[in-house]
Amino acid sequence: MTRKRFSEEDILGILRQIELDLAGGVTVESAIRTAGISDATYYTIKTMCKFSSKALFGNFT
Repeated sequence: MTRKRFSEEDILGILRQIELDLAGGVTVESAIRTAGISDATYYTIKTMCKFSSKALFGNFT
């Protein structure tokens, strides 16, 4: 099975969709499945974005 690569815009859109679902009261597992990604992909993307923001903004985030 081939791997799907997400562009930066796709990643931001997926994270935004998941955050909106979570704000609406949906569980994390349901929000991730609705977005069409695996648990591991979600936590990997979330970690990458966290480290990217720290590199860009220092300790302000």
